[in-house]
Amino acid sequence: MQRRQLLKAAGALAALTPAVVFAQEFGNQKFGFPFPTRDRLEQGPFDIDQDEGWTTVLFTTPAEKPLRNPGLGLVGYTWEETGPSLAARAGRETLEQHVENISTLPFVDVLYIRCDWRNVQSRRGRLDLDPVWKLTMDAEKRSGLRVAFRIQL
Repeated sequence: MQRRQLLKAAGALAALTPAVVFAQEFGNQKFGFPFPTRDRLEQGPFDIDQDEGWTTVLFTTPAEKPLRNPGLGLVGYTWEETGPSLAARAGRETLEQHVENISTLPFVDVLYIRCDWRNVQSRRGRLDLDPVWKLTMDAEKRSGLRVAFRIQL
């Protein structure tokens, strides 16, 4: 029994020895940066005062409410790959409440549906949209937001 353990240990030692020697040799090499530090461009940090030519080119006036940025603003997911919000999936809110909550957020610019093909076509030759599509389109008409969608396979 002890002979078997001795042979296993000797085999493991023989297998690891070349790797250890290589690591020691590789670790002893000195690698230097190819360019001396004095020949490199100074890369900061730079203060605002370093350049006398800076000026403010444009500024905006404060607004009382959020400004809409259609197509480029914040996206509110009415449906994602796994469905509506966690609260709607858990039954703490209905799908209608979920879509309404998303569409009435003051900072949301686009309502977004990201669903799988099975949420668009459940039977061959016929499109069967999930109810979230109608709810999202109705919310879009009420709120004036844009709607975007992606159907994934």
